[in-house]
Amino acid sequence: MIRPLAHLEFKLALIIIASTALTNILVFFSLSYFYNSFTLEVIILSILSTFAFIFPGVYFFICKPLKANLIRYKQTEISLERLMRQNELILEAAGEGIIGINCEGLIIFVNPSALKMLGYSLEELIGENHHEKIHYLNQNGQKYEEEHCPVFKTCKYGTTNKGQDEIFWRKDGSSFPIEYMSTPMIENGQIIGAVVTFRDLTERKKELQEIEEKLAHLEYLWSNLKKAEEAQKESEKRYRNFFNESRDSVFMTSALWKFTDINQSAIELFEYDANEIFRLHFKELFMNTDDFLNFEQVIKKYSSVKDFEAKLIKKSGLEIDCLITASTQIDDEGNILGYYGMIHDITDRKKLEQQLLQAQKMEAVGRLAGGVAHDFNNILTAIIGYGKLLKEEMEPDNPLQNYTTQILNSAERAANLTRALLTFSRKQIISPKPVNINDLINGITRLLNRLIGEDIELITYLSEKDLTIMADSTQIEQVLMNLATNARDAMPDGGTLIIKTDLVVFDAEYIKVHGYGKPGGFALISVEDTGSGIDEKIKERIFEPFFTTKEIGKGTGLGLAMVYGIIRQHDGYINVYSVKDKGTTFKIYLPLIKSVVEENEDVDKHYTEGGSETILLAEDDTLVRTLCKKVLEKAGYYIIEALDGEDALNIFKERSKDIQLLLLDVIMPKKNGRECYDEMKKIRPDIKVVFMSGYTADIIHKKGIIEEGIELLLKPISPNILLRKVREVLDRKSESTKTIAFLDTNFIK
Repeated sequence: MIRPLAHLEFKLALIIIASTALTNILVFFSLSYFYNSFTLEVIILSILSTFAFIFPGVYFFICKPLKANLIRYKQTEISLERLMRQNELILEAAGEGIIGINCEGLIIFVNPSALKMLGYSLEELIGENHHEKIHYLNQNGQKYEEEHCPVFKTCKYGTTNKGQDEIFWRKDGSSFPIEYMSTPMIENGQIIGAVVTFRDLTERKKELQEIEEKLAHLEYLWSNLKKAEEAQKESEKRYRNFFNESRDSVFMTSALWKFTDINQSAIELFEYDANEIFRLHFKELFMNTDDFLNFEQVIKKYSSVKDFEAKLIKKSGLEIDCLITASTQIDDEGNILGYYGMIHDITDRKKLEQQLLQAQKMEAVGRLAGGVAHDFNNILTAIIGYGKLLKEEMEPDNPLQNYTTQILNSAERAANLTRALLTFSRKQIISPKPVNINDLINGITRLLNRLIGEDIELITYLSEKDLTIMADSTQIEQVLMNLATNARDAMPDGGTLIIKTDLVVFDAEYIKVHGYGKPGGFALISVEDTGSGIDEKIKERIFEPFFTTKEIGKGTGLGLAMVYGIIRQHDGYINVYSVKDKGTTFKIYLPLIKSVVEENEDVDKHYTEGGSETILLAEDDTLVRTLCKKVLEKAGYYIIEALDGEDALNIFKERSKDIQLLLLDVIMPKKNGRECYDEMKKIRPDIKVVFMSGYTADIIHKKGIIEEGIELLLKPISPNILLRKVREVLDRKSESTKTIAFLDTNFIK
């Protein structure tokens, strides 16, 4: 009865009810619910009573407190609804679409923004082929072959692709332009899929078109100032809409380059308030006066300038990279009245371009390292191997002993140089295990003290928190030694070297501010010195390969390049902070894991016992094959030579019962080492094998060598290491279900 009247406004309600007092109270609360402001005065008369009465006591001692509770309940309900709505808006505001794809091209993840842009439901996309569903046609309507698709290339080759010349297709058959980036997902060195991040460019293209149209209209306004007042007001209105709403900085100046108008975006960009900026000369925004003079010369010569790139400066002194597009305002007689245009901030874009150039430099060095590693390591194997044989044959007092020592030392330096190149290019094989950073630093402290010398004090501040990471401890120790060496060279007169550890957490805000990282916990290693510091221009290049400020012959320029490569190969980050003459700090971030630290086993057993077993040696490089044969025969083994994979397989088929061990090169003509081994296992399942290779980690990985139970020796190979590994594998008991994996990454000692 009351609900239909809830929309009406009443000041007083007089209700006569033939009921009990309890019913009267219920009626009161019904009115209170629908008129929750409680401004309605209610008088209830009961005709069942012997007289009419009002319930002031009930109202003040029961109704009024309950009324307050109802108000609080209603306010809480409204707050909860508002909070839920805010959360919905946050989820809906994620602008970029993200799609996860496995190596078969099947969709495994789609975020809400992507679903909205594509018009599909989650169930309609999960498990579907990405290319056939949303990327099947070119812009001209022709079929888009999958092998030409950048996302397909990412999944197959592990390359990162991006661009703005692609389109996606919606469920309703319509298409829309996208800006995209496809990045490979890599796990344990294998490509397991790709992440495609894309943004609908439809609105952006519309905005650019609108800006161009408004700029044209702005020029029209400048040339028609003497038109009628009404037309001028209308034009001013349209101009102001563009002027105030533009995301770019829009400005107007006099003929003498004094600001006459500027929009809010410009005020925010340059950090001046309106009064301050109107007192500025346009030249004062330029970092370099020469840039302004060049800009002025161009605009005066051509009456306009488009995308003039220059470094501008904010009020705070911060430099920004900008593109300036401007035109000249001229009266009917050709006199310059002023200038107008837009300033577009491209600082973030320039940073991305620099990161891309750095990545391309690293990739170039990586290709170089991969190209020379195999042949170079084969040559070094022969040089070092024959050098060691020659040294062993000489009497200790032979005057030629010194020459052989110099040859071996030079070959070792060449081997280390190859390893440095592979490390920088992230192609060096690593053996990551759970490692506690604090334990690792404590273990290397004595070595660092000897390295830096007595005139430099080493101080460590190690966190008490658990800082366990997945890392190759040898590689991390190399990082610390390289940084300590650099610190020592920066403090020729002595000083202090401080190593600190801590636990830091990267959240979304941290990543946004610093421009790198992914969410999670990281072990922080800080290496600080009190040395001469690094010049700003030099600091930009310190991680480049072969860049050094040392004298000729005193540095290869690969020390910090190795540091960078090792940290990136461990999915970490490294930053450098330095002030000239006040020291330098390197900060290294390595992702934390929850794992028990494994104890390091001593695998460097210095024995070279021989034997009498028969070994099938397959190596296509004559120098390496001959060397290995001489070393093994000298130790008592019987060697059967094979020139390539096919030759080795044919020999094994004939003499499989006589052979106890296979010594196979990974990459050989006709059949590679792994293919040979798989065929030979069908004949002798219990046959033992040791692989050799001088190729980079990625090539070896493609051949299927790096896996459980596979023995691998990396070239250049020392005769002692070869003999030790052969004896170790021969002495190991055969197990049909499990073998111990060993990766020998030692270079010549």
